[in-house]
Amino acid sequence: MEVVLPIRCKCGGKLKKSKTKVEFFGIDFGIQSCEVCMQCGSEYLSQELIETIEKEVRRTGLLGSMM
Repeated sequence: MEVVLPIRCKCGGKLKKSKTKVEFFGIDFGIQSCEVCMQCGSEYLSQELIETIEKEVRRTGLLGSMM
């Protein structure tokens, strides 16, 4: 069942609950929940997942090595 959220994307489209494969700087975070715009396809991750990704990137020192 598709769950459409009462939140709009920056393009004006409606968001729906979905899943996506998350990989950042070569670190695989697996399949995670997200919201996807039904109009433009933009994917939005939760703040908690973004914080987890940031912590892991800092822990591995990957961000510093890219700059």
